[in-house]
Amino acid sequence: MRSPNGERLILNVCGESLLRENESSLIGSLNASRFVSDGAFDDARFKEAVAMAVHCLDNLHDIQDHASPVVAARCLQSRKIGISVMGYADALLLMGVRYGTPEALSVATRIMGLVQSTARTTSERLAVSRGSCDSSLLRAGEAPRRNASLMAIAANGTLSLLANVSGGIEPIFSYVIRQTVEGRVIHQMQPTLRRLLQQNGLGSAEIARITEALVQGASPEELALIPSGVRRAMVRAHDLKASDHIRTQATFQAFIDGGISKTINLPPSSTVEEISAAIQDARASGCVGISLYRDGSISGQPSQVARARDRSEQGAAA
Repeated sequence: MRSPNGERLILNVCGESLLRENESSLIGSLNASRFVSDGAFDDARFKEAVAMAVHCLDNLHDIQDHASPVVAARCLQSRKIGISVMGYADALLLMGVRYGTPEALSVATRIMGLVQSTARTTSERLAVSRGSCDSSLLRAGEAPRRNASLMAIAANGTLSLLANVSGGIEPIFSYVIRQTVEGRVIHQMQPTLRRLLQQNGLGSAEIARITEALVQGASPEELALIPSGVRRAMVRAHDLKASDHIRTQATFQAFIDGGISKTINLPPSSTVEEISAAIQDARASGCVGISLYRDGSISGQPSQVARARDRSEQGAAA
């Protein structure tokens, strides 16, 4: 792949940013769930945050330390940034929308459309007041702007843990988190679901009963304590078909050139043929690349669905 001026482009480790040699990009993520109020996504507040993020990341180009003078010069020539989102699945849950459905894809299109238009407008305004990036790095006919690239979809593994939301555009992996604290196993409800249940008037005792029921294998549809609107929106990564994952990734992919950190979760029973079909489906859908993981492929894998264990392991439900 080459940039508009013919230079060879490479990908960073996770593929989110298209980079020239000796160049880096600054990526920042907005927590989509923080822009949902009373079940509705606040477009105006989100656009304000995107504009602020562009300013912030552009400023960081001027204060960060670079590995060498060559890298510094290249970065200041392009000033590449990547506005990203995390907590997409949490936002859907708060809006009562089931991940992977046409309605959820419409939400993705709406969010990314806002990021794209706002980031571009903000960068073009900054080009007027602060100067533009090297014009040779832009496509023919594009207006001058401050930053050669503007958008990305990152994994947000650490950031999402700090924010208590799902990473990037991943679905919620499990509605109960299994942790070992000082040798004691505890089960905690996924933070966004807990907050949503509290907003619906459920107390700590009721939430504890729901948590324990989910650990024992109950499906949300079986739990009358959970409000019906919340039950309909609840879906985990392993409840989705490969095509649901791929349609979601392809929807976001339509807005960016780089790769997307997104896992296609597969059950342990997945065959070589099914995996091959998923890869071909992703390619036909326009995905730059995909990552597939068959559950249980690695012993002691970091993320596991909380489920009932033998009684010696059972701890508290919180």
